[in-house]
Amino acid sequence: MIFLPKCLNDSSVTPCLLQKIYIRPTRIVWHNEKATDCQNIIVNDDHQMMAGESVNVRNHAWIAPGGAVLIDFGKEICGGVKLFVRVMKDDEGKDKMDVSLRLRFGESANEAMAELHESGTTNDHNPRDFTVQSGVMSMAEFGYTGFRFVRIDNVDEKNTLLLQTVNAYAYFRDIEYKGSFRCDDEILNNVFDTAAYTLHLCMQDYIWDGIKRDRLVWIGDMYPEVATLCSVFGDDVTVRRSLDIVRDHTAPDKFMNTIITYNAWWVLCHYRYFMQNGDIAYLREQHIRLVELTRQLSEFIREDGSFDAKYSWALFDWPSNHSREMSDSGVHAIFKLTFEAAAFMLEELHDSENAAFCAETAKKIASFDYPDYDYKQIAAMRVFAGLRRADDENKRLLSQNGASGISTFLGMFTFGAMSEAGNTEGAVECIKGMYGKMLEIGATSFWEDFDPAWCDGAGRIDELTPEGLDDIHGDRGAYCYVGFRHSLCHGWSSGVAAYMSEYLLGIKIKAPGCRKVEISPCKCGLKYIEGTYPTPYGEIFVRHTLCADGKYKTSYTAPKEVEVAVK
Repeated sequence: MIFLPKCLNDSSVTPCLLQKIYIRPTRIVWHNEKATDCQNIIVNDDHQMMAGESVNVRNHAWIAPGGAVLIDFGKEICGGVKLFVRVMKDDEGKDKMDVSLRLRFGESANEAMAELHESGTTNDHNPRDFTVQSGVMSMAEFGYTGFRFVRIDNVDEKNTLLLQTVNAYAYFRDIEYKGSFRCDDEILNNVFDTAAYTLHLCMQDYIWDGIKRDRLVWIGDMYPEVATLCSVFGDDVTVRRSLDIVRDHTAPDKFMNTIITYNAWWVLCHYRYFMQNGDIAYLREQHIRLVELTRQLSEFIREDGSFDAKYSWALFDWPSNHSREMSDSGVHAIFKLTFEAAAFMLEELHDSENAAFCAETAKKIASFDYPDYDYKQIAAMRVFAGLRRADDENKRLLSQNGASGISTFLGMFTFGAMSEAGNTEGAVECIKGMYGKMLEIGATSFWEDFDPAWCDGAGRIDELTPEGLDDIHGDRGAYCYVGFRHSLCHGWSSGVAAYMSEYLLGIKIKAPGCRKVEISPCKCGLKYIEGTYPTPYGEIFVRHTLCADGKYKTSYTAPKEVEVAVK
């Protein structure tokens, strides 16, 4: 409930879903010789400017014209900075009224130091490199982007800046973390927590793809985010807002986000969300569009069951986009999953006619067999679509070359297919070799893309790259995310947390609204695994303890409304 003054209590007001907090800086990464006493920015913790003779201006950072300082806030943030500026003095020592400052935000230390357009830096989606004016005794706020570091330059020709301190302000959804994961491997614990935090950052008024770049609702990219949101938060209004806005802004004969497969992902997002929360009233609101979409998507299936994109774009993911044949084999699997999910939801809506049409279309899709390709995400998707056996694909491809070739977007399916084949130990090693490696080089949120090989000969993201090493942010990347354009906080990378809840914690939903769940420990070598999973009725708590005989002993508590089967 928001209480507004009468002058604002009308239809022109749009409530914000976000909570604003302030975060103190943790360290000074760098400053030049024209910026002195910069450690005072860290030491000073006053959050209010004060007037009076007692104020000691020597306890401030002094940044002369041409001076610059690079500040680290210790964590990825979605927001901006609040500058506590006391006075400015010109080169004659006289007080001045304002000063020109340049602000550069960065998800890595090097990005905050880069010039605009250098190594892919942009102001796309939001400005992260701009000049502002700041006045005497001000506490002005600037920026709204994804960042951890900010560089402040005094670009004034005459006036010296006296800076009391700098706070970051951050926007978050005020929502409880209900899902949890703990085990005897601290790397895995940090992976789960960081994945949850990555998603939380991307839950703004809508579910965004990234908080620096791609501050958009990409409905296919959103599937791992929905899965993780269900595992960590259980439910949130941002899911419905995001699903609905994409639906309402796409004509029935067009494609969401202009991509054929994203119409399919919209169906799959609804299926995942319905299985979690079981809200039949909300699903009923999608009935007409669900029928329209399945009829539309069926036109891309040939009589032999193969997929035909015709003259439209059917993206599986970026790494497979270079090969039409390979990509089509993955899209073919997505379509089978889509029609199966649609058939289930339409049955729940008592629409037997359209449910039968979707079931028959899924069978037609299954009648066609694409050749095998050496791309892990497509192999995994075909396992989940029932087009390949998990143990065969694990031996052929999934267990090969460790974490190499696993995408942050669809990696949750790759890990899941490995577990379906009984290779959870291999999946865990891949998670540690991929997500653990990101943490090792300074990440506090997970990236749009990552290849462990990028770390060879490269520095960390939380330091200025030493001479002789590559910049892992500015010098790496691929496809549409090269260099500093690369997002280091991307919601689709959070899907690893959903995998950990489903396969390591071992909780699988078997009926809409979590009315039935299956709990099964996966053999993975961990001494214990415990955690919680949110349901509409409360949290399920599970603990698996490794016994001397190599088997796990499982204990759990669950709400009485949830029927639990231990496998």
